[in-house]
Amino acid sequence: MHRIAVSSRLIAEIAYDPDRQHLDVTFQDGVVRELAQVPTKTVSGLLTATSPGSYYMTYIRKVFPRRDGTAASQSARTA
Repeated sequence: MHRIAVSSRLIAEIAYDPDRQHLDVTFQDGVVRELAQVPTKTVSGLLTATSPGSYYMTYIRKVFPRRDGTAASQSARTA
């Protein structure tokens, strides 16, 4: 996975492995979220969004499970 800088007040950079569908999101405060089962089209949407932070909050955060096995609905409550 290689890192891609993102122009966002919320997100600093992402890393994506399309073969494993794993997405790492590094936030501006240094926190990293590791997400599983994220399709390439969703990552493309994140990278081309006018507001990547809003896109993440709407289409990724509550939808995809964390790679540590935490369910998406649990992630939403604890994030």
